[in-house]
Amino acid sequence: MSEAHCNNLAQRKALGLVTHDNTGGPFVVECHGCGSVYPSFQCSGGSQIADTSDYDDTRCPHCEHVDPEECDNVGLAWNTQQLKINALQLLLNERDEQLHTLEQRRQAEQAACQAAERRVDELNQRNSEPVEWGAPKTVRQLIRQLETLVQELRPLSMLRVPGEVFEDGKERTRAVHLSFSHERVDGQWLAPFKGEGEKVLAFWCRTEQPATAFGFPVVVDPTLAPDEMRLVQPAPAAVEMRERSPEDYAVEHAEYMAKSADDVLAKFQAYGLALLAVDEGGDDGEDELFEAIDTARGDLQESLVDLRGMVYEFRKRSNRCTSL
Repeated sequence: MSEAHCNNLAQRKALGLVTHDNTGGPFVVECHGCGSVYPSFQCSGGSQIADTSDYDDTRCPHCEHVDPEECDNVGLAWNTQQLKINALQLLLNERDEQLHTLEQRRQAEQAACQAAERRVDELNQRNSEPVEWGAPKTVRQLIRQLETLVQELRPLSMLRVPGEVFEDGKERTRAVHLSFSHERVDGQWLAPFKGEGEKVLAFWCRTEQPATAFGFPVVVDPTLAPDEMRLVQPAPAAVEMRERSPEDYAVEHAEYMAKSADDVLAKFQAYGLALLAVDEGGDDGEDELFEAIDTARGDLQESLVDLRGMVYEFRKRSNRCTSL
């Protein structure tokens, strides 16, 4: 016999059931005060008055209405219980969704922890391997070499300066700063970035004062301090050179400054075209378009630095001119 058809009245009450077979016990009550439907054992009052044979009035537990009557509307009783079942089912569904979300979060966090553990194992294994010194063949090898050094050190590159630059004729080595970028190379030569060359991490060695004629022999500029240098293309040996005046040097550096300004305009135009390509290119090749913007922006910033250097050099020489 199922629990719903049990004849044990105490067990029925414990299960929240009412009598359905006219055997006595709890029954379904309908309060005409508030319209609630509930089992009769939830009513308050109805107990025997002391030293009498009378009983208290039963009252609705929701509104204290006196003597709620037995509900003879089976449909109402059914709907009342069904609505409670529906509400419980909705609550159960919400709990199931919360459990599902928590389970997904747990799995994601577990996967992240496992990935972190694998990364730690990889780093430990890499750190346990000996460092390969010499010219690095990969960025990973370069990083391993740099990790052995003091991390607060300033990275510089050394540039050998011939002794002809200085009055004492002694060769010196100059410390210059570095920068790096993604580039492409074809063998030993820099190739177009949009070409098919090998993609590499390129380190650039820059002088603090731009050398506009880099690659030509170094000569001394008497308008500069003894520890400064300038790279120029000397005149042919057959031409007799007169002593250059401060005005000559000022005019020469004005030309350098004009060429540097032209370079800034060209780099600015390239930067604008890179931005326009992103606006018109859509989502296809988006990473390469943004990389082209970064490259163009870096070139523009570098050309602006060169232009500022040229302006500084020109003003330094023009201040020494009596006719300017």
